[in-house]
Amino acid sequence: MPAAGKPASIKDVASLAGVSTATVSRYLNNNGYIKEETRQQVAKAIAMLGYHPNPYARALVTDRTTRIVVFCGSITLYGQIHTLEGIEQCCAKNGYIFDVVVVSNESPGSIENSVKEALQQNPAGIILLDYDTPSDAAREFIPDGTPFVFVSGTPHVDGLCQVCPEEHSTGYQLTRHLIDLGHRSLCYVCFPGNAGPATRRGGSEDACRDARIPSPTLFHSSWDAQDARSIGRLIGEKRQWSAVIADNDELAIGVLRGLVDVGARVPEDISVVGFDDHTLAKLWNPALTTVRQDFNRVGQEAFSLLQAQINDEREGRGRTDNWDRYSIIRSEMIIRESTATPNEDFLTR
Repeated sequence: MPAAGKPASIKDVASLAGVSTATVSRYLNNNGYIKEETRQQVAKAIAMLGYHPNPYARALVTDRTTRIVVFCGSITLYGQIHTLEGIEQCCAKNGYIFDVVVVSNESPGSIENSVKEALQQNPAGIILLDYDTPSDAAREFIPDGTPFVFVSGTPHVDGLCQVCPEEHSTGYQLTRHLIDLGHRSLCYVCFPGNAGPATRRGGSEDACRDARIPSPTLFHSSWDAQDARSIGRLIGEKRQWSAVIADNDELAIGVLRGLVDVGARVPEDISVVGFDDHTLAKLWNPALTTVRQDFNRVGQEAFSLLQAQINDEREGRGRTDNWDRYSIIRSEMIIRESTATPNEDFLTR
């Protein structure tokens, strides 16, 4: 019997029924032969104990589980962390299990196997965080008819339900801020996979084109802020650019450190901007000009759209408009201390 105040467990059911936990599991899963007498013993024990299977066990006797699977390329980066947090909060409120599958830089075969293993759990739905290339590769292996939400800054992919944190417009907005301050020689520190017209970088290049100034000089970084620090040193030593745009705040902070290493002052000599409004952005010295992305809201919206599809399926409505919606989560530019008018004396002639 369970201890006072504790819910009954599968072991308690097995003990009272005089059978093994494996037999109780087979009964719950309706999997394998069990004598009728044994079935009645297990059923009686469940009724006497008021036993309720946990969501994993309960899910196995339904068409879909109560599991939400989220595919992403990392669980360490700011945007992913806070998007996952928003999804997790909604799952907890609505009785869903939250499962994260990290898809790293693997071969297509390995990515396909990761998706297949997750699908064997028969999830209620899938959310894909397309913040990097590996996670995007998982999309082609998700079967049609599975409740699915695609989180991506790209334009709407026809036939997909998609949540879009603003990307292109944020790049345009930040670059326009620098141009309005008088900057004409810009460089851009980009993280892996950020290419194409719909990206932050694409927005920055469009702002330069519209202002009829050269596109930013590109510096390619890894996700590691230490790499950005090395790039910052190089930028500070060359003295060819009056402003730096970094693909996120972590890279921007790395650039700031590198500039300081070689004696460049921010913003007196060179301006620096980032994206996301990381927790450290307002605490750094100087406080970082950036764009605030509400990633928690992105996660909540992704769950809400997925739940609408799950409800459609459960209630037999088939494929409704919920399976092809496009929701944009707006951003906000935050001007702080890291931007100023250009210092022409700093630039090498």
